Amino acid sequence: MKTKIRLDKKQKWIIAICAGVIILLILMPAASGQNENDTSAPAAQTPLEGEKLQTYIETQEKRLTEIISKIDGAGEVTVMITAKASEEVVVGKDITSGRSVVEETDSSGGSRKTDEENRSESSLSTGSGEPYVVKTLEPEIEGVAVAAQGAGNPEVVREIMNTVSVLYDVPVHKIKVVKMA
Repeated sequence: MKTKIRLDKKQKWIIAICAGVIILLILMPAASGQNENDTSAPAAQTPLEGEKLQTYIETQEKRLTEIISKIDGAGEVTVMITAKASEEVVVGKDITSGRSVVEETDSSGGSRKTDEENRSESSLSTGSGEPYVVKTLEPEIEGVAVAAQGAGNPEVVREIMNTVSVLYDVPVHKIKVVKMA
């Protein structure tokens, strides 16, 4: 035996609205992944970012090679640097915040306190519509390897490790100094 369910107009509208909301919720994550203003890190670097990072690393390797080769007893030096990511651009933001506190007392002696805090944030831009850049952070150096002729001397190795650590703020355990063959 089949039971036929009858719905009035109000119930039909409620079902239609609920179905629409469910469809929007399902489609929203897919649409937000294609947002042009998304500030999350991209899965892969663009070729230009990769080239900039490689150029930065090569420049730092040359500069570090020059400095280390001037350490007494270091001799000939070869350096390799690895970095975590390309440079990071910090954009200026206009932050507005406010707070309101309302205390009410009714005629029967009851009281109520409402504490409300608001905060809004928006990116600043130049007159031409470009984002206002506050600062640009250099890529973070992840590790350094140094091959030096004088690395057989523990004093030279210590000086090289201290120099690299000071220049790049890299912990000593991420610096490797080996004797060049």
